[in-house]
Amino acid sequence: MVEGTPVGTHVVKMICYIERFEKLGFPLGVELATNVILQLLPNTFSQFVLNFNMNEINKTLP
Repeated sequence: MVEGTPVGTHVVKMICYIERFEKLGFPLGVELATNVILQLLPNTFSQFVLNFNMNEINKTLP
C-alpha cells in the first residue's frame, strides 16, 4: 500500500487476491489472511495493528 492512499481500497484489493488464492486451491484461512493484510499496511498504521492484535479483534473477511 502506498502512503496516502485509502485503506479501504487496499483491504478490498487484498481480499480479492485472497479469494483468488482460494479459487486456485490455496486457501489462506482467516487468521493468515488478516495477518497478510495488516502486514502490508504502512508504518503509520503500526499503532492500529498493535491495538488490533492486543485486543484480539477477530473479524471475518467481508
